[in-house]
This record gives sequence, C-alpha cells and structure tokens, in this order.
Amino acid sequence: MGSYLDSSKKIILYLFCVFFTVKTSAQQPDTGLLVSPAKYIDFSTNADTSFIFDVRTKEEYNKTHIRDAVLIDSVLPEKVLKLSKSGNAVILLYSIANGRSVQLARKLKREGYARVYALDGGIASWISAGLPFYSGGEAANVALFKQNLATDSVVVVDVASAYCPPCIKVSRIIDSFSTRHPEYKIIKLDIDRDAPLLAQLKIAEALPAVVLYKSGRELWRNKRGENWSLLPDTFLKYQSKK
Repeated sequence: MGSYLDSSKKIILYLFCVFFTVKTSAQQPDTGLLVSPAKYIDFSTNADTSFIFDVRTKEEYNKTHIRDAVLIDSVLPEKVLKLSKSGNAVILLYSIANGRSVQLARKLKREGYARVYALDGGIASWISAGLPFYSGGEAANVALFKQNLATDSVVVVDVASAYCPPCIKVSRIIDSFSTRHPEYKIIKLDIDRDAPLLAQLKIAEALPAVVLYKSGRELWRNKRGENWSLLPDTFLKYQSKK
C-alpha cells in the first residue's frame, strides 16, 4: 500500500514539474520583450545596427508613424533576420498598442532572435511622450481644445483609433452614456488624426485612453487594465466633485 502511495506521489510530482516547465517555457519569450519609449530610443541610437519596423497597415502608417520606421507585414527581410540572429542587430517593432507588434516579437523570439523588442503601449505611448513622429492628418486645434475644457460640467475626452478593437468598445460605452447624460461634453480624438495635439497634451500613453476634465483641470484618467464597464459610474462620481 505504501509503495502504491509513493508511486502516486511521484507521478503527481512529475506531472506538476512538467506543467511548471511548460508554463515557464511559454512565458519566457515575453522576458524583457516590452520596452519603454526611452529604452526604445536607447536601442535605436546605441546599437551597432538597429531596425525600426511598423507592423500596422499601410493606411495607418500613412497617417502617423515614427520617423525612420519602415512599414512591413509579418515577414521581416531575410537580411535583417540573419543580422539579428547573429547578434549583430536589434529589431524594434511597434503597432497601435501591444497587439500586432507583441505577437510578431513573440514569434521571432521563439525562432531564436534574441534582440527583438516591442514598444510598450505602441505608437500611442511614443506620441504621449512627446517624441518626434510623422503625421499626415489634420490635427485638432490646441487652443480650441483647451477652450472646450473650460466648462463647469465634466468633459470626457475619448482617445481612440479605428484600428483598435478595445477603443471601439470603450467609445460605444461612452456614446451610450452620453445619450442618457447629455449634460456631459464628449470630445473624441483620433490617435492618427490628432497626434500633434495628443503629443502636446500627453494624454494617450496607451489605448484606449479616457481623460476627464472639469473647469480646464484634469480630474481622472484611466489606467491600464481598467474595468471599462465601470466607466459610467466613474463619470457620475466626478460630476459631483468640485
């Protein structure tokens, strides 16, 4: 009987070890994968060879992109991959947030490319940090924007992108709230069209981004991992505050 129990314990311990090893292996590709805009710049300027790739669509790229970035699809040039795999080049990726760029970075990591990084927060964090970028859109006017904030009612600023599914979800929540509470002013900004304005205001570190203002003063902004279903409650809470 004792021998049977000992065998069972060994089997359970073995299965646990297998599970832990598989889980750890699955997590390893993300180790050091995401880098801040500052670190991103450090890599691009101090590495012997570095490549910055925009992994969004051509339409997105034409509207707004990081200067010197090259538009690609999910397949990187063979020469770049060879240089990276030999350790002689750094590959820097970005997308609208932490979606497409992170997926590609994980894939390359699994394939043995060690020096691959994705910009944490995507181009939204870059713009919010006030770093240089190209914009082909017609941005909202800064003076007019600030004028619209000077009201005793709460102003909800919704920063979104047509290419960001969570942004669309949040915008719908805000639209639904607005129909029930017309006393709130809603201002919608687009990360591509209004990039110059967002760079000055520094209110779009990551998408979706929602910021509340009252009398021209910022009251609240969302954090990453926000429970978006609670947005209406948050809006109502701040309306009563001075």
